[in-house]
Amino acid sequence: MSITKKGERSREIIVDRAAQLFSRKGFCGTSMEDIAEAVSLTKGAIYSHFDSKEDICYAVLEKAGRMIQGKVSPYVRSQSNACDQLLAMIQGYRSYAEDRVFEGGCIILNLAVEMDDINEGLRNDLAARIMGWRRWIMRIVEEGKGRKEVRDDVDSDQLATLIISSLQGAMIQFKMFSDLKFYDQTYEFFQRYLDLEVRA
Repeated sequence: MSITKKGERSREIIVDRAAQLFSRKGFCGTSMEDIAEAVSLTKGAIYSHFDSKEDICYAVLEKAGRMIQGKVSPYVRSQSNACDQLLAMIQGYRSYAEDRVFEGGCIILNLAVEMDDINEGLRNDLAARIMGWRRWIMRIVEEGKGRKEVRDDVDSDQLATLIISSLQGAMIQFKMFSDLKFYDQTYEFFQRYLDLEVRA
């Protein structure tokens, strides 16, 4: 293995192990010593890859975002109708939760709560990711309007708020009770809601 490849692998291991620590202990509750111990490296070796714990967290968020998108997107793409795509999105997030990718639950949600007033840079990064999620939902709705699948009077911004708030609530309750029924109930609610209020 080349030195470059070995360095990339070491960096990937650091990000993976740090992600699990951040998901369980939080950003503030995880020390560089914890990360070093988890990857069996010295702190100096970790600093050869990252400038700070915050730098590691940015890398964790980037990877987590790709992983979540990679899990949910195939569900959405499997449907052609806008309302069915939104329902498929809920199924995708249920699958993401069921797989327990992160030991402490959804790392994006966990860190979003923790970073509320702690670290402006990380908070802004998380806010941008949530905004990307909002834009995704809004784009599905607006494209659905163009295809006459969604009613013209549906507020895509408001619907994005409702879906994201509902899924975040399901995530929190799943974390508390380890029960997927909260995702199932969310799905059942939106089945009825979309049929009554959104489908054209």
